[in-house]
Formats: sequence, C-alpha cells, structure tokens
Amino acid sequence: MITLGQYGVERWNAAGDEYRIPPDPRRSAQLPKRYTGLLDSLGMPEARIEHKGGGRGVACHRR
Repeated sequence: MITLGQYGVERWNAAGDEYRIPPDPRRSAQLPKRYTGLLDSLGMPEARIEHKGGGRGVACHRR
C-alpha cells in the first residue's frame, strides 16, 4: 500500500515503511513576500499570508 499526501508529493510505502518527500521548490520561500506585495498593490494590506508548511502552499486570509 502506498499513501500519498500533499497532492501526491509526499509518499509513504507501507511495505518497506519508507517515507519520501522531495526538497521544497527553491522559490517557495519567496511566495509569502511576493503575495504580500501583490495584496498591498491591490489595496488589501489587511490580508494575511499564511505559509502552509511543506514549502508548497500558501493561503490568503482576509476579513
């Protein structure tokens, strides 16, 4: 049995109890800063950018 996480990026193989995840994309650390600049330019400075962990996702929160 193989279990997948983060849309297939993380892989766990139950037969060998092996867990694999590739390194984070090089540009992922830049995403929160880039999105903050974009939101400021759109007049939404109150929006909060959350790095979702794992290096592959961010979320934008606004009320």
